[in-house]
Amino acid sequence: VAPAEELLDALNERSVVMLLIEEQQRRRGLEAVPLGGEPLVLLAPSGHPLLKQEQVPPGVLRELPLALPRAGGPTRRVIEEALRRRGLLVADLQPALESDSVTALVQAARAGLGLAFVPRSCVSARGDGVGVVDLAGQPIMLDWFVVRARERGASSAAQTLHDFLTGPKARALLARAGLSPP
Repeated sequence: VAPAEELLDALNERSVVMLLIEEQQRRRGLEAVPLGGEPLVLLAPSGHPLLKQEQVPPGVLRELPLALPRAGGPTRRVIEEALRRRGLLVADLQPALESDSVTALVQAARAGLGLAFVPRSCVSARGDGVGVVDLAGQPIMLDWFVVRARERGASSAAQTLHDFLTGPKARALLARAGLSPP
């Protein structure tokens, strides 16, 4: 787990042969295969008034502190674009915390430091001190990709892993885990 740019540099330097990454890559020499999309959910601490509301208007976020992925990262870009389509600009947001760690974002929401956008798969079914806000509008989707160098030459193990990840068995497993097909 590392920022996307560091991972892509490692791929270009051939210190890794394949990445799972949350943003389409259009870099020369790379091949990106979509795996599926996962909804991002908005977390609030248990007992927060927004947890009792249905279809919370996105404009409410202007008035509340947020715990967000770091600025410039792929997940943050997805969130900002989705909020922009709902009429919120980056300047409207009040980031109280920025982190690449989903765990830190969940902890911040639990502690009441700010509402946090995180992948649904990272939220325990038990809640563990947080709940999901019913934010109005279409779900904010985070797309996942397998990325590798276009030029072949990967080991047979890497090729086998790529074939599995992009094949029907992995797609079925990912669907059961909550990823929608590409």
